[in-house]
Amino acid sequence: MEKRFNVREGKNYFKGLRFQEILYPIGMLFLSICIFLNNNIENMYGWISFSMFALVWVFFYFKMKDLNIKVKFDKSCLYELPEKYDQINKIYGFSFGNHHKNSARFGWRAVGERIEIHTYCYVDGKRKSEKLIDCLPEEWVELDLDVFKKEYEFRAKNIDGERALKRVVKSPTTFSQWYSYKLFPYFGGKYPAPHEMGISIIETDY
Repeated sequence: MEKRFNVREGKNYFKGLRFQEILYPIGMLFLSICIFLNNNIENMYGWISFSMFALVWVFFYFKMKDLNIKVKFDKSCLYELPEKYDQINKIYGFSFGNHHKNSARFGWRAVGERIEIHTYCYVDGKRKSEKLIDCLPEEWVELDLDVFKKEYEFRAKNIDGERALKRVVKSPTTFSQWYSYKLFPYFGGKYPAPHEMGISIIETDY
């Protein structure tokens, strides 16, 4: 299903469907706590709910190990900032704990009449980014992200068949990184969107 994300002039966050699957197990955890606190309900049901929470939490954690999407930028995504500033905007990815601590996603920026696709990671609080590939507005580009034990693997393919692959060494998984969630399109850092922009995204087999 194609999803539309739009950002208004002067804003950073793109509006669009931003549902977080991690809310499912969080809801089950909340339900189990309510059952344990209710003296009129047997604790057995609380333990059943808690067990379901644990299973679903693990399921969604391991589900966020690969991302396969197609992205199309509107022509409105071409822009010039008020001064030369090479900020990288964000497309899609995952956070493991605090997203400014450990996360992996695709980034983008406009350069002339083209769009550059980048890797965009935080590893132990250090930002790492590298160019992957170029694409044109109104053309689909395929982006794949795999999360392995010791590295992130980014792959990209544009409509001309050009391919790119980059690997980024990640930090060892800690307990806090088991809280994982999606990261959605965002314009910025320093500068917000200079005008309204639109991005289309299709999750192909996530």
